[in-house]
Amino acid sequence: MVSVRSLSGELWRDETLLIEGPASLHILSGEGTVFGAIVEEGEEVLVRKGKRLPLTPRTDRMSYEAKVAGDLIKIEGDAIPLSWKAAADAVASAKGRAVVLGGVDAGKTGFCTYLTNRAVLGDVCVGYVDGDIGQPETGPPTTVTAIMAKGQSHSLGGFRASSMYFVGHTSPTLCQERVVDSIERCALDLEARGAGLVVVNTDGWIKEGGLTHKATLVERLGADAIVSLLLPGEESILKGEMAESRELIRISRPDHVKARSHDERRENRERGYRAYFRDALRRSFGIDEVRLINSPLRYSGKPERAVLDRLSGQTGLRVVYYEGAPEVLVAIEPGAELCHMGGFDVLRFGWERGVVVGLLGGGAGAIGLGIVLDIDYWGRTIELLCPAAITQMPAAIEFGSIRLGEGFRESYRLS
Repeated sequence: MVSVRSLSGELWRDETLLIEGPASLHILSGEGTVFGAIVEEGEEVLVRKGKRLPLTPRTDRMSYEAKVAGDLIKIEGDAIPLSWKAAADAVASAKGRAVVLGGVDAGKTGFCTYLTNRAVLGDVCVGYVDGDIGQPETGPPTTVTAIMAKGQSHSLGGFRASSMYFVGHTSPTLCQERVVDSIERCALDLEARGAGLVVVNTDGWIKEGGLTHKATLVERLGADAIVSLLLPGEESILKGEMAESRELIRISRPDHVKARSHDERRENRERGYRAYFRDALRRSFGIDEVRLINSPLRYSGKPERAVLDRLSGQTGLRVVYYEGAPEVLVAIEPGAELCHMGGFDVLRFGWERGVVVGLLGGGAGAIGLGIVLDIDYWGRTIELLCPAAITQMPAAIEFGSIRLGEGFRESYRLS
């Protein structure tokens, strides 16, 4: 069981309090900022597990009380580097499209939050694109999302996504072109809504083709500003991958960024799924009423009992579904999820359970996500777990590469 401590204290103008979640902090007196967002007396700062936020006083003295299951760390000085302040002011005044690049746990999301808050404070209409499909801030994993920043906030995840595009993976290495397309669509959506500045956050994939992918993204977007948290050698590689020479706005990596292990990043995704499906309901859709994309089956018609009995005798399996061209069986008993037997591809009965799917609208975007619970081959229905807020009938259901088990633990499905 997690131990929660009740703590209180004071901060002075030349100090910063690093709030490591899970924690909630209440401002008793004074005023401060978190990533440029002003927090005043009586307000509360909530920090979820796996995050660390810097609170810096704006007044000479500031007092607080907190409930902490994580940690509170007091440091000297301002946690926001001077290079962040100069870069944020320059980008906010120039407007356009700004792409933020950097490795894993380099401070990209922190800078995007700071930049957004500084721009909002300057009366700039700001849109934000979360292009990190594995560690997103504003949407569930497997998606690229966009928000309009309606005001200042110490967490961009507090805004509701105005656009969502389903990618179906949590690693960009498997879907590079689709990630770029989705980010570009989000930017266009935000600009259509009136955004004068579009801030694009990216994933931390740098090695083994990652910088080539980032160069493609920058060029596709026609970025007006490229903000770099890359190392010098990484910047050189990026410039070499771009068709035209571009200047980078270099900013320093803050010392306070929390580094996360592979397991911590996986747990963060699981929390993201859990939060997204918190109020989910079971919904059933007719297979003949929606288009199914990226499924190993075509669901071309109801199976004939005589054909299933013949195939069961031929293979020695209990076959419950069959379709031809290509020859695919769904059977109760094969040990592996997918195997090849007697000229047939054989899927294990229940192969679909737990697969994360995108619920696609009439256009290119998604209206949300679902988790497959069951496919009824005789009743020709697919049953999903969907957020209660989704009431629209999807035009299509797209199968992704991620399966969620107990506790929203991830595994990959066979594609």
